Amino acid sequence: MVDRRCRPGVRGLRVAGGSAFRVAAAAALGGALLAGGIARAVEVEWGEVTGSIITALSVGTQVRMADRDPRNVGLTNGGTMPTAGNDDGNLNFDRGDLLTLVGTVSSEINLRWRHYSAYVRGTAFYDYIADRNDLAVNGPPERGGRGSYSHDGQAQARYDATLLDAYVAGNFTVFDRALTVRAGNQVLNWGEALFTINAISVINPIDVARIRVPGAELRDALIPVPMLSASYSLLQGLSVEGFVAFGFKPYKLEACGSFFSATDTFCNGTRGVGVGTDFLDTRSYYKGRNDPNDNGAAYDGISADTTVDDDSSQTDWGVALRYFAPALNNTEFGLYYIHYQSRLPSIRAYSNYRNPQTGTILGLPYPSTAFGTLPRSTVLDNLDHGTLTLYYPDDIDLVGLSFNTTLDALGIALNGEISFKHNVPVWMSEPTLTFTVYNYAGGNPLLAGEAFGFAPYVETGYPFDETARGELHLTLDERHDMWNANIRATRILPTTHWLVSALGANAMTVLLEAAAIHIDIDPDGPYDYAAYGQNGFTGFRTRPLQLVPGVEVVPAQDLPAQGDPRVQATWKPPTQWSGGLQGVAFADYPNAFDTGINLTPFLAFSTGLFGTTPAPNPGFTKSQTSIFLGLKADYLGAYSVQLSYFKSWGAGGGGGGSRNPYIDRDYVGITASYVF
Repeated sequence: MVDRRCRPGVRGLRVAGGSAFRVAAAAALGGALLAGGIARAVEVEWGEVTGSIITALSVGTQVRMADRDPRNVGLTNGGTMPTAGNDDGNLNFDRGDLLTLVGTVSSEINLRWRHYSAYVRGTAFYDYIADRNDLAVNGPPERGGRGSYSHDGQAQARYDATLLDAYVAGNFTVFDRALTVRAGNQVLNWGEALFTINAISVINPIDVARIRVPGAELRDALIPVPMLSASYSLLQGLSVEGFVAFGFKPYKLEACGSFFSATDTFCNGTRGVGVGTDFLDTRSYYKGRNDPNDNGAAYDGISADTTVDDDSSQTDWGVALRYFAPALNNTEFGLYYIHYQSRLPSIRAYSNYRNPQTGTILGLPYPSTAFGTLPRSTVLDNLDHGTLTLYYPDDIDLVGLSFNTTLDALGIALNGEISFKHNVPVWMSEPTLTFTVYNYAGGNPLLAGEAFGFAPYVETGYPFDETARGELHLTLDERHDMWNANIRATRILPTTHWLVSALGANAMTVLLEAAAIHIDIDPDGPYDYAAYGQNGFTGFRTRPLQLVPGVEVVPAQDLPAQGDPRVQATWKPPTQWSGGLQGVAFADYPNAFDTGINLTPFLAFSTGLFGTTPAPNPGFTKSQTSIFLGLKADYLGAYSVQLSYFKSWGAGGGGGGSRNPYIDRDYVGITASYVF
């Protein structure tokens, strides 16, 4: 088995996450390619055992450079975005604030004995800003937790120590063919995509937050998983690989309330869900806070606790065939099958419709047994007995095909792949699920002042069982088929190239990767699907309230053009097709100005060319563009300083909310590192 962990330019580290994540990782890739061959190490030897130890220390900080855009702030928090569920990280930091002040230490040990080897790597960090927890105070006084992380969010952001890789490997000869076996926490890279998200490389989850920490390395993006993997040479040029995972690890998302967190629900350290307002906003209903018998009470939102179910009874596994074809321009082909569980969460809701209640209409008793005819107080009481759980959908199947080759005449390395996934979870809009949960609890209690204190039924398009009673199981996701295709070109420009000569550089490396994604959603279906900023709905209407069949006390009412103004959409829902272009370019200036210092300027980018990828699948939004540029100075392969700047633009319009969570997240950063 070839260890590709340190060969990102050929086939190796895969980059996943949002646009900001991809460009940061692409820039880190530039440093990895240039510095990979000069990393310092302490060599060790004990008899037949040889090895090396490498330790890296770094300290860095980042500063916000842009004011908040009201399109990325919730309506109930003073902005124009219909939902308040995406803005905690934005409100916690003002322009000019330090986002992080982080110290990091990482160390790795590589040992070899005869035909065996062992590799162990770990890292730890401490963030003074998160530990101090004195953040900007923004939003109305009713907004809970202003000026600080939540307890759980701070616990995720302030410090951590993690054992990453920890495995043993052996090389053997079986029937005169090479066999490599590796057991333990490890990263296994399949496929050829480098920047494209959610392609063939789904074996290891992503540490989305880690790659943005000053001093992070690109390989820190992938979380090692305990598994047994093996590679066996079947014939000349033909090999088979396989793995069986023995534990489940999900994506590690940004800490709730951290600067880059683009959702207040699907974040690390989440406590609950807020609909209409932030979680635990005093204007929202929360069990035990309000009088459930007050039929006339009006609330701007509802807060509900969440639990997390990250246990897994499923075993992830996969097999791959690789064939090297000298007759086909020395091209290597790969064929893959993987059975796996989603590393990204969804929501499972249990809605509870309890015993029928009796209400009054115009002072007359009325048995409220039908959905949409219960008093709001009864619906809220029913919701108190329901639960929301973040869980990880399983039983996803992937089949993929890849290739890598060179175009010698052009000096280009070419890599590409195509994959098909079956049973991929796709989120419907959150209000579709939320209002359906409310319907099953008896009606929608947020539509206050209507129907004489009753909570009306809202037509959402979600399948609804009129006879259902008791506890019901609903999920935010439904399953779909997904295609993902990408191709990447890499070229190293020598000193003699006109561009390199004009820039006065020694060499320049350029990587460009184009990708397209297709998910078989029905854009004309009964309800909308979700993507960032499009978590709303269109065309909802209430069901008429009838004393007896045919006698309407309150007629059906259309909700506003884009639904309830607190949860409306941005008018541009997700599409079946989406795609974009990503890349990185960096130049090499060794011994700049005869100082012995190597300078590496870099530019990474990501842009959406067409469509919007349905959530939670990472992908593209048309016209959303992000860049990450900077300069790294390295001395003796041991000391380095990096300056960087991030900016994102485009996809900001529609509805009142932005479709780009990073449109106002400009920042500059500086990091100093020492490797020994």
